[in-house]
Amino acid sequence: MANKVWPVAVLLLTLHFCQAKSALDEARQMAASYASCTARYDRLQEEYELKIRSGRPGQNQNESIAAYNRTLAKKKAELGELLRQNGKSRSSNELDLLRSKIMIEAGRTDDAEKIIDRLCAIQSPLALEAKLQKVSIYLLKQRPTKALELFKSIESLLKKDAQFFKICLALARSNLDGRIREEYAHKFVDSPELPVSLRPYKTLVYADLATWAKDARRLNQANSYFEKAQAMSHYQPWRKKLTAELEQISLMDKPAPPLQGESWLNSRALPWLSLRGRVVIITFWAPWCPSCRELLPVLQEQYSQLKNQGLLVIGCTKLYGCSSDDVGKVEKVNAAEELALIQKYLENNRILYPVLVGAEGRSFDTYAVTAVPTLVFLDRRGVVETIQSGSSTPQRIRAQIKSLLAETK
Repeated sequence: MANKVWPVAVLLLTLHFCQAKSALDEARQMAASYASCTARYDRLQEEYELKIRSGRPGQNQNESIAAYNRTLAKKKAELGELLRQNGKSRSSNELDLLRSKIMIEAGRTDDAEKIIDRLCAIQSPLALEAKLQKVSIYLLKQRPTKALELFKSIESLLKKDAQFFKICLALARSNLDGRIREEYAHKFVDSPELPVSLRPYKTLVYADLATWAKDARRLNQANSYFEKAQAMSHYQPWRKKLTAELEQISLMDKPAPPLQGESWLNSRALPWLSLRGRVVIITFWAPWCPSCRELLPVLQEQYSQLKNQGLLVIGCTKLYGCSSDDVGKVEKVNAAEELALIQKYLENNRILYPVLVGAEGRSFDTYAVTAVPTLVFLDRRGVVETIQSGSSTPQRIRAQIKSLLAETK
């Protein structure tokens, strides 16, 4: 009897070994295909980013972005095909972990999460990598708090590879608490182990650090970060924006330079020195700007409610030679026509605070405004408190106004 059992046992062991070897070979083959695909598309991404950073004359950025998005769609389709081709492969923890990675990049996060949750629960060296994939899924699903909690629990055990730093980057640019964002921003920019492929993102992270320092009125630190971001960037429009940020920092904590323009709407001309003693918000805007159109009613509301407490809002815009708003669009207008259209826009939207219109936009140059909306806050002494470029939230605007009005006259 023993003689009969022995050959059967040997046969079963042989079959098990062959199956394991086959599953391992399939995993290696799938991993090689995945690596080849991602490497190819990573190169395309780098080429795209190089074009953007170089700022070549005549390049249509919208077309480049559209082409980039098409490339990402092709990558997803190719990874989806790779999953389909290997759909009948033998299952193993290693192969399932690889499948989950590919699923995430192919946009199948729910399917990937089911696999990852199972792998996270097992006692295996793969559990750590599965948890790292779970962090990525939390971030993709806009759940940064959960991502941070899990990442913190495994961070000390992880190797500092590209995926580690991609998660640091995502946490730094999330909507988490400011201290957390700064912590992971520094882990990204300060590490000598940062992969070469991710170093172009340092300019964005330094710009974020600078903006946070600027908002906290750590102006020397903000200036240093903006200079670092500028030194790393070769994309001319981005360098221009960073230069403007540096110029705006140089205006802060100093007497505000007077506005310049030819036409006042909703008011007589306001002598600059007469503004002392009031909190002033200068809003640089344009009727064609959707973010500006959302902001104007908030500023009008604050002006109506708080003007008797010392708040003054001044809109500042310039002539563009065309007109566009939420009602209609006119390709070409002369100065008088455009001025009349701006006045009509203010009337239609019940904007009553003073608005200064300049033919050449010299005030835009004075305050280094390269994008609208931009808000400039002046305290009661006529000193520039802060400058906020880009859209802002009503809550933030109200808080800033409340703080400035509370200061002693």
